[in-house]
Amino acid sequence: MAVEVKMTLSERDVERVESLRDMLHAQNKAFAVLAAVDISHTLAQKVKEGGTLLIRNRDGRVEQVVINGL
Repeated sequence: MAVEVKMTLSERDVERVESLRDMLHAQNKAFAVLAAVDISHTLAQKVKEGGTLLIRNRDGRVEQVVINGL
């Protein structure tokens, strides 16, 4: 089942969607938004299950990513 969603995005949101579209080589903004929802869901589920999100920077330092509300 597909549901159409209409929403108003701020200029900052639009810039982020465009950036994500470029990073993912997505054909359109809708794909970028769907990818963002999928990525967010996957990460949130892992944290909810007790996982920790860690990012290793180019210099080798590891940082923990915190998602507010989880």
